Parts: sequence; C-alpha cells; structure tokens
Amino acid sequence: MKFIILIGLTLGLIACGSSRKIEKETPVDPRPEWVKERPIIPGEYTGIGMSNKSYGADFRESARKNSLADLSSQIEVQISVNSLLYTLSSDTKYQQDFRSLNKTTTNLQLEGYELVDTWENDTEYWMYYRLPISVYQEQRRKKIQAAREQGLDLLKKGDEISRSGAVPAAVGYYIKALEQLKPFANEAIQADYEGKTIYLGNEILKSLNESLRNLTFTVTPAEVSLMTAQKIDQEISIEVRLNSGGFPPVSGLPLSVGFTKGGGNLTGTPITDPEGKCKIRLTELKSFESAQEIMVRPDVEKLIVTQPAYKQWQNLVDSRQLSSRSILLKVVTPMVFVKTSETNLEQPLTVPRMSRFIQQELGKQGVRFTEDLSAADYVLSVTAQTKTLGEFNGMYSAALNAEIRLTDPRTQQDMGTVIIPEVRGVQLTYPRAGEDAYFKAESEIRRRVLPVLAKGLLGK
Repeated sequence: MKFIILIGLTLGLIACGSSRKIEKETPVDPRPEWVKERPIIPGEYTGIGMSNKSYGADFRESARKNSLADLSSQIEVQISVNSLLYTLSSDTKYQQDFRSLNKTTTNLQLEGYELVDTWENDTEYWMYYRLPISVYQEQRRKKIQAAREQGLDLLKKGDEISRSGAVPAAVGYYIKALEQLKPFANEAIQADYEGKTIYLGNEILKSLNESLRNLTFTVTPAEVSLMTAQKIDQEISIEVRLNSGGFPPVSGLPLSVGFTKGGGNLTGTPITDPEGKCKIRLTELKSFESAQEIMVRPDVEKLIVTQPAYKQWQNLVDSRQLSSRSILLKVVTPMVFVKTSETNLEQPLTVPRMSRFIQQELGKQGVRFTEDLSAADYVLSVTAQTKTLGEFNGMYSAALNAEIRLTDPRTQQDMGTVIIPEVRGVQLTYPRAGEDAYFKAESEIRRRVLPVLAKGLLGK
C-alpha cells in the first residue's frame, strides 16, 4: 500500500513539473492592446500607424504620417446640397478629384491631436494619436469662417474690376477665391452679398463663367476669300469689349485662335492691348477645303493656369457658353485651261493620254479646269511625242519626250516647266511601244511634274 502511494506521489510531481515546463514555453505577447485591436472611444477620432524600422532614420516620421492619415480617414466627407462639389456632382471626375483633395487637405490641416502612446520592437515602430471630435469640428468651423471671409472679399474685388473691363484680373480673383474654398468644396458655405444670401462657391463659379460669357468680339474681316495659288499674308484684326454698360475694352486677354475646319498657319501674339485689340496673320493654308473656319475665343488655359495648382479650375469654365467669333474662309483653287499636243509616231492621240492623267491627279487636289481661255487663271501646256529607236529579236523600242509648262495668261510668266526626256517603251510593234512609253511616263509625272504644278497652283 505504501508502495502504491509512493508511486502516485512521484507521478503527480512529474505531472506538475511538466505543466510548469509547458507554461514557461508559452510566449507572452508584449504588444499593447491598442496595437492588437483598434480602440473604439465615443467622441474621438483614433489614428494608429506603423512603420518598419528598415526605412532608416525616418521610420518615426513615417509612422507619424501613417497615424495621421489613419486618423483623417475616419473623418467622413459628406457632400452638402448647394455646395460647389454638389454642383459638379454630374461629373464623376470632379467628385473623385475633390474627394481626394478634401482627404489630403484634412490630413494636412489636422490640429489638436494628441499622442497617446508609442510602441516598438526590433522591426516595427507604432504610434497612437487621438483627436476629440468636438475639437476637430470647432477648428473646422473657424477655418470655414476664415475661408468665407477671404473668398467673399476676393469675389467682391473680382466683380468690381470685371465691370470695368479688367476681365483677366477678375478671373484671377475668382480663381484665388475658389482656392480659399477648395478644402471645403463639399460644404454649402453661405454668405451675405449685395443684399442677398448666396452659396459662396456657386456664386464665384457663376461670376467666373459670366465674366467670360459677357464678352463681345469684333473681327475684321469676318470673311476672307483666298486663292490657293496666291501668296497668303492676310491680316485679321480682333477687338474685345465687355458687353455691359459702356462696353469698355478688355485688355490683357489671351485669345485662342485656331482652325475649327480646314488648316493653316497663323502668326502673331493673340493677347489684347490696352484698347482691347490685337492682330494675327494667316500666312499659309494646309487644307484646300472650299469652306474653312477660324475660331476666336478666350484662351481659358492661359487665363487661368498662372500656377500649376490652378489647372484643375480651368475645367470649371463652361466652354459651351464661352463668347467667340468665327472667321469664314472661302478657298478657291485656280481655273486651268489645258493646251495639249500629244502624238505617237507622229500620229495625234485620239484621247490625249498625258494631259488627261495630269488633270485627274490635280483634280483630286481640288484644281478646276475650264475650256474657256478667258476664264482661266493659268494655262497648262502639254507637248509629247514618241519616236522609234529600233528592233531587237522581234521586240520594238520607242522613246517618249515631253514638255509640261504652266503659265500665267495675263503676264505670260512661266510658273513652272518640266521636261521629260527619253522614256522608253518596248512592245511587239512600234505603235504599241509608243503606248508603253506613255504608260511608263506616268511614274515620271508623279515624281517630277505634279510637285511642280502643285506648288504653282496650290502653293504647296
């Protein structure tokens, strides 16, 4: 009996020893509770962030930024009705841009947050911040009030100088006003202005668009007739005035002047002088469409993007309602009278082959042809003949020589002459060899003749 009891005690001691051994081997998690699980505290925003120490000396700053970003992510951005962002809500790109902007700005403008704790081990560094919701709301209220006062002051200045014709300077004030409200684009910020209550962001946007809509453009000439063959150096005068009150001139306004139909080169500096005027020149046409158009309107990008940060505001301008004025171009290609003398072995061709080919190719570029010499702007003379060269092993050879000349019938000035020598054809008979030479000459016409004629007739 004693022996049995002794064995039981021995086994019990072994079991207790094993239990203590297992308990010692169970690791204790040294991390604080706030690292293990985010604390949820009513009335507070919580920010917890970690940085890996492998980042080097900046791991503490990295953890701080991560903590504040985490804190700001809890601040829900709600879009208020009548806010600037709500007005733009139909455009999802604006929503995304401004939501992102608001989050970033919130992060940068956070104040009043407190460091609660830090924790680190060999590889990680953690930070824990808190911000009372009431503190954040009071800070935001004060910042909105400051933005309201600054934005309203800039709106007033913009409206005052816009009425005097200083539209570019007014646009600058409107953009600066929008910049003040940018961090609060989701807020319906109200203000008293000119005897009424307004939603400030929308009122600034309205003034911005109206300042560019209430412009009057006068262009001289409003319609231009051009012939492609003639040297082009057409001056176009532009005058811009404000379409209100005494119609003051608008100075310093950058203009966008470009082709909306057709194409060509425009030179000059399209910005209005103190009298609201500027001049441009049309020096070349790159298209030979009969009806072309040049459009004059405010250059919104140059007007607004005086700083890279302002670029996003240029899309707020309603381009559909921008004041503009078109210049119509009536483009005519010259009328050409064709004289031809084409023979094959001294026999006139029933259908002039070379001149017909030239007319077809020039016609594709808009050149017109007439059978009335008195109506012609130019005369195209085509002379071509073939001669026999000999026979070898039953194959006959012929050579074609041609001259193509373009002249001005009024001055008899030679506008371009090309001579094609010795284009050879080979066939079973001399007449067919001559026809083969005419066929092969078409490649020479494309390579040498058409460029000369296009330059003389189309200016290219």
